[in-house]
Amino acid sequence: QQYGNDVRNNDVGYGVVNAKNALDMLDSNNFDGCPGTAPTMAPSPFSCSSDEDIMEVRIKTDQYPTETAWILTNTCSNTVVAEAPAGSYTTRNQEYSDKICVPPGGRYSFEITDTFGDGICCSYGEGFYNVFKNDVSEIDGGEFGQEETKTFGQCTETPAPQTPPTPAPQTPAPTSNPTPAPQT
Repeated sequence: QQYGNDVRNNDVGYGVVNAKNALDMLDSNNFDGCPGTAPTMAPSPFSCSSDEDIMEVRIKTDQYPTETAWILTNTCSNTVVAEAPAGSYTTRNQEYSDKICVPPGGRYSFEITDTFGDGICCSYGEGFYNVFKNDVSEIDGGEFGQEETKTFGQCTETPAPQTPPTPAPQTPAPTSNPTPAPQT
C-alpha cells in the first residue's frame, strides 16, 4: 500500500516515511531536526594528585607573539618543569594559560625572553606574564628587554629516614665459678 503524506499506518505505526525523500532532505542540509555540528564539550577542570602542586603560567602576548618564549626550572633538582619556545604563541594580544603538576615545595626559576629585545609590554601592546602556584601569584611582569629571570620558593630537603639505634651486645656478668684449666 502506498502511504501519501500520512505517516501513520495502523499495521506499522508512526515512522513510515519515504526513504528517498528523507535522504534527499538530509543531503540538502535543510533538516532542522539535528544540530549542524557536534556540540563542544566543556573543558575538564585541571587537577593534580593530592601529593602535587598546580603551577600555572599565564602569558598575554603583545603585537609580536612569536617573539615570546619562557622556561620554568626547578632549581632544587635542576630540571625543566615546562617551557614554551619562541613561536609557540601566534595570536596578538591573546592571553594563554599553561598548567602543570609539580612536586610540592621547590625553588623555581622563571625566565622569559623576547627575541626582538623589547619585552611584552608596553611599546607594542600591553602584554604580561604571571606565574601561580596553587592559585597564589608568585611572580609577574612584562616590562623587560631581551630577557628577565625571577625566582620563587625554597628547596626543601627530605629528611633521611630515622632508624632506631642498635643496642650494644650484652656481655654476661662474671660468675663465681672459675673456668677449669685446660687439660694436656
